[in-house]
Amino acid sequence: MDQARAPSGRIYRKKSEGLNQYCTAKGSKVGTGGKVAKFLVAISYDAGVVLCKEYEHMTGQYFASFIDANFDQMFQKSNKATRLFLQDNDPCQNSRVAKSAWERANAELVAIPSKSPELNPAENLFKAVREDLRTEAQEKQIEQETFAEFKERVRGKILSFPVPKINNLIESMDKRLRLIIERKGQRLTY
Repeated sequence: MDQARAPSGRIYRKKSEGLNQYCTAKGSKVGTGGKVAKFLVAISYDAGVVLCKEYEHMTGQYFASFIDANFDQMFQKSNKATRLFLQDNDPCQNSRVAKSAWERANAELVAIPSKSPELNPAENLFKAVREDLRTEAQEKQIEQETFAEFKERVRGKILSFPVPKINNLIESMDKRLRLIIERKGQRLTY
């Protein structure tokens, strides 16, 4: 409850900062207790959330085995002719072993700059889920829950995220790209 009532801070960039090198500093997303619920999430237009898997520690080898185990099923659920994968330049996702796994999965990579949430619809999904979790904690007056209960609440919010809202996030990408270009790399409203 105290985390839900705490004011939200900007954790990626200040309004006056653009996409220049070295201007981003990622803040901590750890709440009380110091634990973080980590999920790999894939979304697709008209299909919604096609994958939501919890993980503990991300490495290049783990991500490569994740690709091998999940990408075929994920792309089948998305029901698209192309196998596009958008990633944000996480070092684990760019490792040699991960790149080999992409090739085995016949996935076409679309890379965006790291720490650029305006360009990543999944980051916008996470933001909306965080807001929903905060609102739910206040409305239901959740004073305390176990970490397992919290993870299930997070998973439930992700999996139940409405397909039309995911479609809107993806459709808004063209507009966001135009705004970033117009503002010469300045931060949007994320």
